[in-house]
Amino acid sequence: MASEELFYATIRDIGARFRRRALSPVELTRAHLERIEQLDPKLHAFVTVTADRALADAKAAETALGRGDISSPLLGIPVGYKDIYATRGVLTTGGSALLKDWIPDEDDPAGVLGQRLRRIELLDLAGLHASPPSSSASRSGPVPAASRAAVARS
Repeated sequence: MASEELFYATIRDIGARFRRRALSPVELTRAHLERIEQLDPKLHAFVTVTADRALADAKAAETALGRGDISSPLLGIPVGYKDIYATRGVLTTGGSALLKDWIPDEDDPAGVLGQRLRRIELLDLAGLHASPPSSSASRSGPVPAASRAAVARS
């Protein structure tokens, strides 16, 4: 599967390729990280890219797949999610200049997102930009560059 195809493949197709060992979670994660590095300077879609965490999780998923331990159809699939969930050890701004330096000591209070991602074994790849809160206080100070919509596939 050519790199470009990876970005438009279905999760079902990726999972089948994982099981056939035609593709590994590490290869998929690296391809996504390279694409982020290539496109994000223009798109500004990501607040924080958790490359080390994603690659470590991808290696663990690859090991599990190698043992035939497929506990979830989403095992090894990298994801990005909005930067509105407190994520332990990861810059989490919630789209607010007031939180521009906040690195939480624990996951969101309800722990819902982090627990669910781990339970279904998705790889935490990155936090995507969120729109600033409506509070005028949040708009004081520097705000990250505006995010642009992803470029349509040609």
